[in-house]
Amino acid sequence: MQQCVDNGKDVNLQFAIKAKTISSGLKYSLATGNWGQANAPGTRAGVSQVVDLAEGRVYCIGGLMPLNLHSNIIYLQTRGSATTWQSLTLSATESFEPFFTPRKAGFLSSLGEVPLTSEFDMAAVIVYVGEVYVTGQRKKQWIFLTDGSISGSELQVEGLSNCLLAVCFCSSITENDSISPFSHNLAGSIVGFCNLVKRARDQVNHLWVAEATENSTYFLSTDFHRCTHLKEAANSACKWAAISSATIQKLRERVLCIIGVNSG
Repeated sequence: MQQCVDNGKDVNLQFAIKAKTISSGLKYSLATGNWGQANAPGTRAGVSQVVDLAEGRVYCIGGLMPLNLHSNIIYLQTRGSATTWQSLTLSATESFEPFFTPRKAGFLSSLGEVPLTSEFDMAAVIVYVGEVYVTGQRKKQWIFLTDGSISGSELQVEGLSNCLLAVCFCSSITENDSISPFSHNLAGSIVGFCNLVKRARDQVNHLWVAEATENSTYFLSTDFHRCTHLKEAANSACKWAAISSATIQKLRERVLCIIGVNSG
């Protein structure tokens, strides 16, 4: 990297670091289909090595190991306790060019403005949790959600066509195939989602569609301190849900009709 700078080349360096020693609390792993700490099995870093990374902060990282991958992105992997993470002070980063755009909550009412394949975050009411099915070597599960951002006169004009988002969860088949990517017990709950990927809209069923990838995470209402940018949206969705049981039931019936399940 230093050689590129010294040679005066105009380069745009991209990095992907696989951090195996950082604990960001309890989260659901779409890659493994399990709940657990972010630490990888077999790695036990000391307390001083376990830090909570914050988006937008600048870190000085030591002890990284390059991975031999054929890609335009440089992949680096941590090496347990041999890797150090030092957060730089604000004064130390004043000379850096602006590089960070803070996260913000997305809403179904403005989802049309999000480009295809782009990531977005949102807080929503879980309308329906579908059954898990297997395709190839992967488990898939669809969930349907709404957020109450389309209501009142706007809802009267548009009906329910823009009020539902279908999210596909996908995970590898493991020894414990009884674990669902998304729990049925969360139906009716307020859940925050980060890094959902927008997919092409379902024009037949008039649904917004998104995919939960390995980079995606979701948080329950008791854990919104980890995604504070969704807290206000979650509170709004919660207040809407409390007075909109009839609308939520209509949305649920619409989902059952789409997937061919008898609501009776």
